Amino acid sequence: MVKCLAEKYDGIACTENYHEQLMDGLDTAEFPGLCYTRDLQDWHDFIRRNPDEYEAWIDETSKECEILELQILENLSEQGKKVFVDTNVSLETLREISDNQHVLIMLADPEISVRRFFERPDREKQFLYQLMLEEPEPEKALENFRECLKRINSKEQYDQFLHAGFPVILRDENRTIEETLALAERAFGLMPTEESEYYHVISDLPKKEGENIRLDEQHPNGVFQRVHAEMETVKDIYAHPENWEGKDFSHTVKVALRELALEKVRKEKYPQYPSRMACLYVSRSQKEAEQWADYFASLGRPTYGIAKIRVSGHCYEGDAYKCFDGTASEEENLHLAELYWENGPNADGREKIHELLVDGDIEILKIVKVMNANIPES
Repeated sequence: MVKCLAEKYDGIACTENYHEQLMDGLDTAEFPGLCYTRDLQDWHDFIRRNPDEYEAWIDETSKECEILELQILENLSEQGKKVFVDTNVSLETLREISDNQHVLIMLADPEISVRRFFERPDREKQFLYQLMLEEPEPEKALENFRECLKRINSKEQYDQFLHAGFPVILRDENRTIEETLALAERAFGLMPTEESEYYHVISDLPKKEGENIRLDEQHPNGVFQRVHAEMETVKDIYAHPENWEGKDFSHTVKVALRELALEKVRKEKYPQYPSRMACLYVSRSQKEAEQWADYFASLGRPTYGIAKIRVSGHCYEGDAYKCFDGTASEEENLHLAELYWENGPNADGREKIHELLVDGDIEILKIVKVMNANIPES
């Protein structure tokens, strides 16, 4: 993926093990992990280590790689090109030096990482595989190395990356390379935006012609504020469900439970779509927008009118029928959130209620209808 991105955007590709360009000049005392493989005389010793030894070497070497990689990247940054990196830099360091728009985590199920390790055509992996076949007891050698791989591909390690706070793309055997590339482009903000015109129901807060709005993960919408006002309640519900059994949640808590589940699934599996907490809800036609406006007004929601808008950003067409009231079961909330983003046919045969989510740069072109329903007195 690093190579694909670099080729498409005329950038520099730092693929796996790019730190090796500095290996020759390393001091054994300063870089014992990297020098172990550099100076190794018999590679059979490498595959004969037990899981404890292998894990300790991986931890040590990763820290050493980080030092070299940061040196290389500092020099490359002066070339004026985009740099795409398959990195060993730790999550802790990435949080200090980077942000969510410059880090993407790509994860495969730990079992797949172990089971299919030797199926990859990488020269290094096939070299190790042949070494094991040369051992007096090849099956035992393979099993020992699989145990080593399990140690560094544990569920605990997987969860650390999954919940690190950076965008994540999970491995999907049914997704093409081109589709995965598009997901990566979206995560890095590289995907070209589309400029389109829509209709938007102005509710809660008034808007005026000529007004410009920016919506992205650094510029969230009102849903974000309302959801995060209930964060402590949501945490308590998930941590102590027995204390909430039989209690009826308020509307705002139900919405927070739902939206947090939807955002978690979106970040993990569908990062190419706008966030529901950093988007504007729009319609393709004025007639459709008027239907939404009448519905909002009937709920007592302040509804100022309808605006025609221009959007330069991204769009996701969802199904409002798949929205749900959040419950005390995080597992159930995540399952329903998955169905929302998958956006397949409704199980009960109901037609979809189309809702469009857009983000990016938004301009209010014209107020096409004034309603002023349920407007609080100033």
